[in-house]
Amino acid sequence: MKDVQTLAQWLKWSFKANGPLRIKDHYGREVYSENEFNVWTKTEYLPGDISNNYIYKEKSTGEIYDNRHPETLEYNGRKYLLIP
Repeated sequence: MKDVQTLAQWLKWSFKANGPLRIKDHYGREVYSENEFNVWTKTEYLPGDISNNYIYKEKSTGEIYDNRHPETLEYNGRKYLLIP
């Protein structure tokens, strides 16, 4: 996959034959969607949480919603906050 390609372009997805590209997780929540105008959205949910409350959402238009909890890394007795 090239950096400038969307997932649908890489898959050679036919929107005319198949409609919008939608990828769902095992809970049935949509984690990726793309339409014929190459507008895409990717969404991340808390692991194991079956509600539809997302913690991260990014759109091809540049909008980003990020409510992920920062991770902490401990190295040589010091803690560092990893910011996504």
